[in-house]
Amino acid sequence: MEAGMTEGRQPDSVPEAVPLARSRSALLPRLALAAIGLLFLSILVVKVSPLFFWADNITEAGRLMDRALVWPDPRLPDSLPQIRDVAASEEALRHLEAAMRRRPTHTHAWRMAGQIYAARAEWARASELWEHARVLSPKNPLLAWESSLIYEQMARVVVEAPAEPLVAELAGGELDAPGERVETPLCVNGQAESCYAGETTFAMGYAGFGGSPVVTATTLFLHPPAQLSYAAEIPSERPALRFLMGLDPEARGLGSDGATYQIWAEAGGAEPTLVYERTVDGGEAAQGWVPGWADLSAWAGQEVTLRFATTPGPSSDASGDWYGWGDVALTSVEAATYASLAPQARMVAAWRAAGIDAAAFEKRAAYDGGQGRAEEAERWSARAALIAQTAP
Repeated sequence: MEAGMTEGRQPDSVPEAVPLARSRSALLPRLALAAIGLLFLSILVVKVSPLFFWADNITEAGRLMDRALVWPDPRLPDSLPQIRDVAASEEALRHLEAAMRRRPTHTHAWRMAGQIYAARAEWARASELWEHARVLSPKNPLLAWESSLIYEQMARVVVEAPAEPLVAELAGGELDAPGERVETPLCVNGQAESCYAGETTFAMGYAGFGGSPVVTATTLFLHPPAQLSYAAEIPSERPALRFLMGLDPEARGLGSDGATYQIWAEAGGAEPTLVYERTVDGGEAAQGWVPGWADLSAWAGQEVTLRFATTPGPSSDASGDWYGWGDVALTSVEAATYASLAPQARMVAAWRAAGIDAAAFEKRAAYDGGQGRAEEAERWSARAALIAQTAP
């Protein structure tokens, strides 16, 4: 018999198999725990990495914005930046766009991008970014206040841009209207056509903005169905039409179901081109002005016959349709675009959302006046006067 073995006994190595099996069975729970830990760590990395990269994008964008933008000194509550380095601003925007993708519900990147577009005087894009941030954080007064500064700039562009009023010319244009008399405030000596068109004035706020400032506008009254044609040369520097659409406040109880507004342009014997069309329903019209604009750049420098038309609402019922075109003017494309956004009404609405009233503006005016900043004090006083004219 070989060494290490006796009759009736297993080899010396066999007893060691029992503790090895036990070791393997004890290892399995540890491996399972390690796998669970690894899975948890992977999930944590997936969750945390967007936040890490978002923070990196925000930090890098902030560094670039320090180089790209310059702020007034002293920096006041209504200060806006100016562009200093366009290339740095573009690179900052790329980081901010990445940050928006990684954390789309966080307002910070949207607000920072808004500052860049404000510095570049791209007011429409800046307002879109701030409005998006406000949707994400509707109770944030800072976002509301900053957005109001953008609308203030838009309103300034509208006021300062060269404009050529057209209401008087249009009112004297060629009228195409039914021979059937309708009851309107413009009827003269029983003449049916006189009831359909003429120059008048409407005064009201903007639809959709309760308590917006009242806008008194010279208005081309045009009761549906009717149209007025007028030949005009489209100036190269003013190739856009701005206008307001509205129902005479005196007709709000007459049951109008709305009207469709159209503008046609015809030049050189070509077929008329529809350059604008919108149906304003009776409910919206009863709230106030609805702004619009039309681009006539295709005819810049040419003489064009413009045709303004109104037709009845969806049910083809013209009852109580005392509609008009207010503040019609040729202006720049930029000014017409901004005017169509009702910037002053939006500005006042943003002030209210920020919890600001006339007293707050007057207090700031007094402070700046006391600091010898007369121009700034005048600016705050003008804001106080404007918001004091309106009711929430």
